[in-house]
Amino acid sequence: MKSKWMGVFLFYSVFLFCLCVNPAEAVLLVDNNSTANIDPGSYMGEDDWYCDGTNNLFQQWFWYRIGDTGPEASIDTISAPLVSVVNADFDPGDETLHLRYENNTMRVDVSIELVGGAPGSGVSDLMEGITITNLTGTALDLHFFQYVDFDLAGTISNDKVVLQYPNTFVQTDEVSDMWVSETVVVPTATRYEANIYAATLNALQDGDADNLANIPSAGIGDATWAFQWDVELLPGDSFIISKDKHIDLVPEPITLALLGLGGLILRRKK
Repeated sequence: MKSKWMGVFLFYSVFLFCLCVNPAEAVLLVDNNSTANIDPGSYMGEDDWYCDGTNNLFQQWFWYRIGDTGPEASIDTISAPLVSVVNADFDPGDETLHLRYENNTMRVDVSIELVGGAPGSGVSDLMEGITITNLTGTALDLHFFQYVDFDLAGTISNDKVVLQYPNTFVQTDEVSDMWVSETVVVPTATRYEANIYAATLNALQDGDADNLANIPSAGIGDATWAFQWDVELLPGDSFIISKDKHIDLVPEPITLALLGLGGLILRRKK
């Protein structure tokens, strides 16, 4: 069966350089009961995700390192981004964002699609695809990181997070019963880390080389999580990551079971 990811990357190839906005400006994605704000020129990256009027996200973004000695850097340091937005469903507001960062060493393409639920449903999805391409004539020892800091239900002190599967983190709010999951569809990360703010972020920003510590759970508190992919990227080759984040107000056993199948549990309305 064709997945929705095929549509995401089709739009990526068609629209990336056609619908440009000012790269210095933040982009607001809108779909049904949800909005998401992304600042492509800052290490804050995705810094708001509202579902039915409540903001659940403080920060999500991407870092990288070449080799084992240099420091990590956020992808916005590669270059100023090329930015395009797409309204693919003809509802009010754009729901898809495409970004490109490029220098003499590498190119990073990021596709983000917001899929909101019906008003009052308490559900929302963010689907993301990242493609990293080696532009040099030699192999790159690439280390790529994703860092996430959710504040579910708009609070910071009562969340916990656990690695439920090798490719899935689940974070829950102990007061509201709200939960969020992230499933890496492909490929499974090399390393992972759950922690309390801002331990992981400080390591990514501290100016030396760090690797995630394979900590499977954290909380109760201001919980965060991160994934790390280590790959030798040959000249001209690309490394592709696809993943999905899902917010839900109340967990159901059948829903949680589906997380191991990829987390793509929302369908776009027609």
